[in-house]
Amino acid sequence: MGFFKELKDLKKNADELTKGQKRPSLMDGMKQANQAMEDLQGQQQSAQHLMTSGVDATATVQSLMSTGKTVNMMPEIQFVLDVSVGGGAPYSVTHSQVVSPVSIPMVQMGMTVPVKVDPADQQQVYLLVQ
Repeated sequence: MGFFKELKDLKKNADELTKGQKRPSLMDGMKQANQAMEDLQGQQQSAQHLMTSGVDATATVQSLMSTGKTVNMMPEIQFVLDVSVGGGAPYSVTHSQVVSPVSIPMVQMGMTVPVKVDPADQQQVYLLVQ
């Protein structure tokens, strides 16, 4: 009897904590999921384009932080990079990319990493990490 009373009290407390909060509808959840899939497909197409027609360059990681998104248990990381193409003057780029947790130690602040750069839009980069 005590266990069910505790469950009832727990539900009551949860209801009080969420009072006035709107729960997203199933349609809202589906819209968010569809948007996430479209974003991921766009990132994959961009990565494929850069892998085939991008210019080799290097980038120094100035900062990195998690965006809070994950894809297949891999975090999306937002990087601020100083990119240098062909030994030219470095320029700053903010770039988000899904990165394997195993590769995160290879892209820490201050490290230089290989990247591909879109020759038509040098703000578009792809980090060459696993």
